[in-house]
Amino acid sequence: MEGAYFYGEHLRWNLGWENPNPAGAFVAMGIPWLWAIASGAGRQDGWKCRLLGLVAFLGEAALWFLLCKTYSRGALVAAFVAAAVYFGLSINRDGWRKTLGMAGVRGVMVIALLLGSGFFSRIDPGYVVEDASAMNRLTLWKGGLQMIAASPWRGWGAGESGDGFMQWFQPLEADEAYAGMVNSYLHVAVERGLPVLGAALSLVGALLAVVGFAINGRGSRDRNRRDIGAGMKDLVQGA
Repeated sequence: MEGAYFYGEHLRWNLGWENPNPAGAFVAMGIPWLWAIASGAGRQDGWKCRLLGLVAFLGEAALWFLLCKTYSRGALVAAFVAAAVYFGLSINRDGWRKTLGMAGVRGVMVIALLLGSGFFSRIDPGYVVEDASAMNRLTLWKGGLQMIAASPWRGWGAGESGDGFMQWFQPLEADEAYAGMVNSYLHVAVERGLPVLGAALSLVGALLAVVGFAINGRGSRDRNRRDIGAGMKDLVQGA
């Protein structure tokens, strides 16, 4: 753990990462996998499948708890977007009643965790408006775009985005320190250049196309494969 981060009196958990934000993102990407596992187990008979579904649900609850302890708003938004995509796709497959039931149970669980951990006050609009970190990030991202314009093809080099911004593009009256762009896509473009970002996005697009083909497969034998495919798609889109 490289330093301690706090929200008020609450310690933000790093979970072994350099700061809580990538930790929250990593946790958020894991949640859709458990939705897929629970969904696939729920379509099979037998106590083993029911047990697997229960374990997946408890694992999901544990991941939501860890996400709340990171107090990462970006990770929370990513998890909510993934949930909207996943349960939106589930309507045609499972029907409105079952889908709303599954989403409702998880919604109650998440709200309870947000309230119990104190995370809810961090996403309160009144707090967000007064939070200087939001405006600081807008300044950082504007500088990142200027850095891309200055070196679009080769980038500024691995690990140099934060230093480059502070030395050349940060306002003189600001004294915040940055190790990166606090935005994955912008970070890659600034440090590695636009061609690398384009290649990465093309790879993600190809993966989504393959997963979409798997989801739209026909036949009862392909059902579990489609469930896993849906989880992969939510994983990528949530990230």
